[in-house]
Amino acid sequence: MKIIYQIPRNSLVWLLTAQVAVIAPHVSRIPWWLTVISLACTYWRIQVFRGLWRFPGKLLRFAFVLIGAAGVLYSFGTFLGALAGVALLILAFSFKLLEMHTLRDAYIVVLLSYFVIAMNFLFSQSMSHAFYGAVCFVIVTSALLGLNQSRSHWQPFRTFKTAGLIILQSIPLMIVLFILVPRFGPLWTLNFSSANAYTGLSESMTPGDIARLSKSPKLAFRASFDQDIPENQQLYWRTLILYDFDGRTWRTSSVNDQSKKDSQNQPQYSFQWLHDYQKHFNQNNNTLNTNRRSKNRPIYNYQVIMEPTGQNYIFALDMPLSEKGDFILTRDYLLRNNESIYQRLDYSVMSIPGLETDIELPANLRKMATSLPENSNRRSRALAHQWRADVDTDEEYIKKILNWFNQKNFVYTLRPPLLGRHSVDEFFFDTQRGFCAHYAGAFAFLLRSVNIPVRIVTGYQGGEVNSLGNYVLVHQFDAHAWAEVWLKGRGWVRFDPTGAVSPLRVERGVEDALRSEESFLEDSFFAASRYRKIPLIGLIRLRLDYINYLWHTKIVGYQSEQQFNLITKWLGIYSYKKIALALVFSGIVIMGILALILFFKRPIRKTDPATKLYLKFCKKLQRAGFPRFPGESPQDYSQRVSKAKPNLKSTVESVTTLYIAIAYSNTFKNENQRHEAINSLNKAVRKVQRS
Repeated sequence: MKIIYQIPRNSLVWLLTAQVAVIAPHVSRIPWWLTVISLACTYWRIQVFRGLWRFPGKLLRFAFVLIGAAGVLYSFGTFLGALAGVALLILAFSFKLLEMHTLRDAYIVVLLSYFVIAMNFLFSQSMSHAFYGAVCFVIVTSALLGLNQSRSHWQPFRTFKTAGLIILQSIPLMIVLFILVPRFGPLWTLNFSSANAYTGLSESMTPGDIARLSKSPKLAFRASFDQDIPENQQLYWRTLILYDFDGRTWRTSSVNDQSKKDSQNQPQYSFQWLHDYQKHFNQNNNTLNTNRRSKNRPIYNYQVIMEPTGQNYIFALDMPLSEKGDFILTRDYLLRNNESIYQRLDYSVMSIPGLETDIELPANLRKMATSLPENSNRRSRALAHQWRADVDTDEEYIKKILNWFNQKNFVYTLRPPLLGRHSVDEFFFDTQRGFCAHYAGAFAFLLRSVNIPVRIVTGYQGGEVNSLGNYVLVHQFDAHAWAEVWLKGRGWVRFDPTGAVSPLRVERGVEDALRSEESFLEDSFFAASRYRKIPLIGLIRLRLDYINYLWHTKIVGYQSEQQFNLITKWLGIYSYKKIALALVFSGIVIMGILALILFFKRPIRKTDPATKLYLKFCKKLQRAGFPRFPGESPQDYSQRVSKAKPNLKSTVESVTTLYIAIAYSNTFKNENQRHEAINSLNKAVRKVQRS
């Protein structure tokens, strides 16, 4: 007959707790039925331990495996990839509980638990996930310790404490390994979607879209500058360019996709614009550096920590250039990643805002930047032709439109009325209430009506400065839309018609601009950003974000380049020989310190309550002139004191009798009787008076 190993109760409790804890972060990304299976396996294993159910047989276990594998294939369409791999690992982890017949099986379950913890870091490397992973690590280690404890041992919190101490002792060595072990790039990259809902800009803009996005308190990205942080009105983070307009909605054009397609189909296809831009950029960079960075055209060197968007666009200021190999510069001078971004992304960029581009506008770009749908917004068209006839130059015409926005009763609001088919006419002549998308769209329409090339730019404007780390926080509520106009001899020039209506929006941000109508984050009552003007909340919020910023830059962002700089600073030169010597030396020092601590650490002797009371009794008699001799038994001591002090005889004998009964006999049937005896001993000791 096969003997089934009965896992200790202490270890089973921690093991099942670990299963729930390590699977919990994956619930949002695995199919719902897999969560149900995991919980069902946990319940089954509990019933087996209680002796109410049996382990499933071989055929039933085989059927479970087939059904589970088929479910994974149905849900993900493959067994390959990170998401499907995590699902299979969790499935194996759960089913292993139902065949845990031997101690070896229990060890395998513990090992799988460690792997499931590690899998969570494929999806998120945030500080909160790291802390949660550390707690799970202690729980799993507690289960491992429980497997090596006696079956009668039932002190779960003591086991947890021991596991925590073991892990704490390993932290110094972990830090040394983290700093010194050479960091190589991965042989593959993981960039995959998850079940998370991403918030961000879309490739189309209808009046009201950005207003809805501006109600979100989510973080878009952080940016730190090598020099002083620019003024708020200089921070225009370009993200998308919109050319196509159907009378109501602006959309991105296929110009960049078409350029890529042409380059693939035609080997002779030339990216002359890219060569010219890089040459012009480098020339200006060298000139401005020589002139100590002119205030009229500064150079910005900055680093960005971008939150996942599920898209491939990259946030950057005007006229960027990046050396990151995965980035592509589009025809509209935007940065794009090779793949969609589902994890935090760190990158460095250099920008020269105001750099002239497309001084000679190509015919295809001119056509896209001037096209309008026929028979749409006729009143706006007529007004545009009338105004253009009243002025001599395009610049004067633009100034006339901006003055109109500034002088009439236009209102900047997050609560614009709904617009119909002819949205520009309705906004311009009727409602005159809107968000940035309304003003940018109407401005661009009036320019295109008189054949002036213009395009809409969507992105983010401004940001919140965190002085603790000297970086900028840009949230979704900083989303913005503006226009770029092509002017002869100047190329593309930025104009922000929203600034003509609400200068506060550009200078100080959306919160100050909307203060009068109190609509800032009105749908996000519990968002900390909503109360950032309250000093205490603002301070706590920025300090917490600074801690997160340090985590991402110093820990998660500690890659080969940072390691090279640090080791070069410490060791003088980066060499594997020196790194190996540093590892050996650090390991010896750490292990030596731990050994000395354990060697000199003396176990704390705990004195039981009865002995404490008896020692107190002895001290009282000592003060009375009757010290207890070394090696003298309680009985002999009692007799000696009783002879010398007959008035204390009854009290001394009572204390001695109670102490001997509590400490040296098993006369008490339960703990309650023992507790009552200790109380009686305490009362007897109090009766002893000094004499």
